[in-house]
Amino acid sequence: MKSFDERKMRISPSQDIEPITLQELMASPRKVTSEERWHSLSVEKQSHSAFVDKALDLKHLANLETKLASHGDQVPKLDKKTWFKYESEFDRYRKQLSKKKDLLISLVMEEGRIIGFAIALLKKDGSAIIKILDVDADSRRSSGVAVDLQIEETQFSIGVGHLAIQILTSHLRGTITVDATSSASRFLFKSLGFVHVEGDPNPCHLLRSQLYTES
Repeated sequence: MKSFDERKMRISPSQDIEPITLQELMASPRKVTSEERWHSLSVEKQSHSAFVDKALDLKHLANLETKLASHGDQVPKLDKKTWFKYESEFDRYRKQLSKKKDLLISLVMEEGRIIGFAIALLKKDGSAIIKILDVDADSRRSSGVAVDLQIEETQFSIGVGHLAIQILTSHLRGTITVDATSSASRFLFKSLGFVHVEGDPNPCHLLRSQLYTES
């Protein structure tokens, strides 16, 4: 796979967690998560549109392609040189597109090869549930495929997962829910406008009303 500057490039600077200052976070002896840094921002600085813009910047700067697939569309198989955690689930949903009308799949591709995808289940009331988000191991933020966003003194990385979710949600019009089981995924979804479900004791349950249209 062609490297995105050797998978090392950074472009730019260009249960709910209690608010905490950046200074308090930096004084912590453990590694600070992106989710915690997100919550350290004041509400007025939590700019979801800035993350959307950066995700689209990544698409252009890394020469990535995006595609949205629904009922009747053909979706290519995953390349054998890529590694996805949910490869078998992707193949199952890919095959179901020919029969089911309640699926929507966003694809992020590099030179025709899928490097990221997101899958949503569409409900009759217009809402949607995001079932899966996955990125090829060599194309993740941790591998350097990202652009950076600086908000005051705090820096964030925006990657292929952000782009896959932005492409998917930009075509949804109702409430969107997701069970984001890791801190990294919760940061990603929160940075794109998702919030914790009020009154739900499970901090992984997030939702978002339609906020954006595709740029």
